[in-house]
Amino acid sequence: MPTQITKLNNMYFIVDCFHHRILYNDNLTDDIVEWTTIDYEFAGCHSIASDGNIFVVDNTGRNEVLVFDSTFKRVQTIPNVGHRPHKVIFKNNRFYVLSSGTQTVYCYKVVDNRLVLEFSRRMDFMGYAYCRSVKIIDGHMYFATDTPNVIYKVNYLDDSFNLVESYQLPSNITFLVDVDYYNGHFYVTNYTDINKSTDLVNFTSVYTELDLQDIPYFTSVIDGKLFFTEVGEIRNAIHSVDYIGTHTVYYSFDGLDISSERRREMYPR
Repeated sequence: MPTQITKLNNMYFIVDCFHHRILYNDNLTDDIVEWTTIDYEFAGCHSIASDGNIFVVDNTGRNEVLVFDSTFKRVQTIPNVGHRPHKVIFKNNRFYVLSSGTQTVYCYKVVDNRLVLEFSRRMDFMGYAYCRSVKIIDGHMYFATDTPNVIYKVNYLDDSFNLVESYQLPSNITFLVDVDYYNGHFYVTNYTDINKSTDLVNFTSVYTELDLQDIPYFTSVIDGKLFFTEVGEIRNAIHSVDYIGTHTVYYSFDGLDISSERRREMYPR
């Protein structure tokens, strides 16, 4: 279940959530068995970020944040990071971690390659909606919540995390996962589709154009392309689309086998 693909320090990373592992490689052409696995038993991790020196991972199943040095040796474990930390991002010399179950962002500064908590902010305007994703777009943070399915635009540069604007999505877009901006359009992924919009109001579905079989999950802009993962019990895959709409599938695996199901149940997720 690849929840995220990203590129950090000229290396590609795939976060394989239900296999409780993170893979990395210097290209997207090698067979997946040639990728290197970080030597750590994660518990349902969803994302990874870096400042160029350290790597920070949300260890979702254990409500932790993990810090690894440049050799991928674990150097810090931060417990009790809300409920189900689901996304970590790095911007402006800070790491931000989203606790999906408590609608809270934790802000950490880096001191001697370790994280020190500066503050946390609970965004009361979200109520108790589950929030999987945070992205920084044009100087604001954008959050995607489900039930209700709303995109929130938030001030973060002043540390207030006050609401700027909210966008109620149409009824056909449910169980939101992620929001991103690429090539003049916002993209939102949800459990049944990928939709794009210039204004977060009028949406066009792109799911059928890509012939997806399962759930599009996190997105990332890498190498001038919009990458996204596809997860589920039908197919798990890594995709990209470029400026002219060229669709590329890098890795694709159909169905689940017994070993994957057993691995999934080994750790909390």
